[in-house]
Amino acid sequence: HNRRAEGLALLGRALGTVQIREKGRCAVMHIDEKMYHDTGAGAADTDLFINLLLQVIGVEVALFIYPTSTGKTKVTMRGSKGRSIHALALKLGGGGHAQAAGATLDTSIADTLELVCREASQLFTEA
Repeated sequence: HNRRAEGLALLGRALGTVQIREKGRCAVMHIDEKMYHDTGAGAADTDLFINLLLQVIGVEVALFIYPTSTGKTKVTMRGSKGRSIHALALKLGGGGHAQAAGATLDTSIADTLELVCREASQLFTEA
């Protein structure tokens, strides 16, 4: 359970971006290159960030968006309470399992955030 101070600083910045959507059932958090630069942290410091989103009461889908070292944008997804996110990952060109999936997109953080939230909202449409 050892964490770098830089990672803790990055977590503080990332928590400031959290959005709770879909009547409390979807939580979204993101980081960007500036946050990495300002805190001295890197992708390895983010490995458990998404799990914090699932700790929010009522959240069924957690989405974490961050830049990769190759200039692309990664979306890590988690589902809980029986909510599958596998179809969402496939729609975005990724893959994974029902409760843990992801995708890598060739879009900016802002564009990815908009796209992922729009597509994730489809998980909550009532039949």
